[in-house]
Amino acid sequence: MLKRTLAITTLILVLTTTSQLSAQNISLQTKPTLTTSKTVSTEFSDKEYNEISSLELVVNPAKYMNKKVKMKAKFDKFSALGLDYAPANRDAKNYISFLVKREDIKSYNIPLSELKLILKRDYAEKELVNIETDDEIEIYGKVFCMALGDPWVDVEKVKILTPKTNKNTKELSEGK
Repeated sequence: MLKRTLAITTLILVLTTTSQLSAQNISLQTKPTLTTSKTVSTEFSDKEYNEISSLELVVNPAKYMNKKVKMKAKFDKFSALGLDYAPANRDAKNYISFLVKREDIKSYNIPLSELKLILKRDYAEKELVNIETDDEIEIYGKVFCMALGDPWVDVEKVKILTPKTNKNTKELSEGK
């Protein structure tokens, strides 16, 4: 009788444990499975941009309309040129414009005013605080408009390739 009670108790224990494991397994299976999402790279890729000269863009703006372009130039200055012009629809509150120097004239400082380069003001205030006249830059953007027959570019990124001078190095060499 003791053996029989022990066998029944063992059987009950096994069934109970199996039932509990089964219930846990079912509840685990009904829980939504967590999927790991792919991390989105925030790195900038320049592969989708057409490399052109600023003068090529000015001469053939229709060829590059709604296309991504990149070009090297020398920074001239920030400006309000082209802002608040209705056909381009870029307000001075949120955007700032800048000019680059003409690459075909070396003896004079002449900005390429036919090229409207517009970027978001918050980007300029964060990323371009140290930019100076004559810094060699690379501009990445998309031609979004041809108002007045000129190319208007939404600038997405500006890389300073060669700064005109390095103030810190200059100050150190002068003993300041």
